Amino acid sequence: MSAALAALPAEVAGACVVDAFDRTDAAALAAVGADAALDHHLPSFLDPPSPVFAGIVTRRDATGETPAGMRRLKAAFHTFVPLAAPLPADAVGLFAFVRRKPGMTLEAFRRHSLTVHGPMDARMPGLLGYVQCHADDADAAGFDCVSVFRFADLAALQAALAAPGSAASAADLDAFVDLSSAVVLATRPAAGRALLF
Repeated sequence: MSAALAALPAEVAGACVVDAFDRTDAAALAAVGADAALDHHLPSFLDPPSPVFAGIVTRRDATGETPAGMRRLKAAFHTFVPLAAPLPADAVGLFAFVRRKPGMTLEAFRRHSLTVHGPMDARMPGLLGYVQCHADDADAAGFDCVSVFRFADLAALQAALAAPGSAASAADLDAFVDLSSAVVLATRPAAGRALLF
């Protein structure tokens, strides 16, 4: 992790690996391993016509090459809202994979994301967890940041996005995010696996 990234606000909780994969068959899940946190794509009002990722794995570290069908992001994660424990049985996640606006430096993107946008998002009602994972090597990952939000259920997620304060947060995205390349998915945590965030 760079010193500049470590010096930015929000608690730097440590390093992580986020693997986004395009299928959830037995072979893909075997590559994931039983000890990693796993979120399955949850069909919802957020969906594009063809969801980009079928599942998302989060863990502290991963060795070896990225398995076929996965996109790997090695990152430092910053905690804005610590994960509630235990999460409700119907809990959902919201994963937002984003790139910075063309022409914007990575340092400027991170600074805006962590000092301006993060505190705005952290005020969403009903949040049970919120982190930003900033890529060590954005070019290799294909994304600069993955933000992860947790809610009690899909209704709570919908209510948070419709809340008055969320409009300002959504409008702020245009200041630093390339919205045309953003991937946003609702997810359901897999049963029996401890979540990293």
